[in-house]
Amino acid sequence: GVPAGSATGIANILSASMNALRFVAVERNPSYVLGGHARDVAAYMMNMGSQLGGPTPRNTARLLGALLSSYKDAFTGIHTGTYHGDARELIRRGGGVFGWFDPDPKSIKREVDDLRRRWVFVPNNPKDAARILFNLATLKPVKEVGHRFELAPHVAGLKVARSITQDPVQQIAMAREASQDLSRGGRTAKMLSRYIFPFFNPALQGTSRLVLAAGNN
Repeated sequence: GVPAGSATGIANILSASMNALRFVAVERNPSYVLGGHARDVAAYMMNMGSQLGGPTPRNTARLLGALLSSYKDAFTGIHTGTYHGDARELIRRGGGVFGWFDPDPKSIKREVDDLRRRWVFVPNNPKDAARILFNLATLKPVKEVGHRFELAPHVAGLKVARSITQDPVQQIAMAREASQDLSRGGRTAKMLSRYIFPFFNPALQGTSRLVLAAGNN
């Protein structure tokens, strides 16, 4: 068998490689952010359209209206790192499709420093100013814009879900399923995405959602 130390080292190398790929090709790549959002919108139209009974002209208009209004909710507060409107409501009720997990104390301190800023580009101290400049140089704002774009279809899903059911639990469930929920996935799927195939979990979700939507309508 492979020694435990060697196995851990291999896992760390694979994880670092996948993180580098996500950093360069996905999270901070403007073309990927826009292309990914187009796919999220298509998924939203399919998933919520099936909930409404199919892609009729009336349903399509309802879905597009909800989506357009969701952009205001999703992007309001981006300069302060806060959420407002239905975006805030979605996250407050457990509908956020993202998370932050890192046991590293230094990473935790950086996140706390970010939360303390009144404005995202106003530093707390000279060292913080250097980090803001580094983030700008490495296109971190692209990642933040991408996150807001990713949130918009789920906010729209919440708006549409309110017209379908009065059950708050069902509303949030529909909102999470409106587009891809990247926090969802089994242990194997997430492990494959982390170490070997960086887009395995999203691809698996897309296929399963297509089958489910076809079954609903």
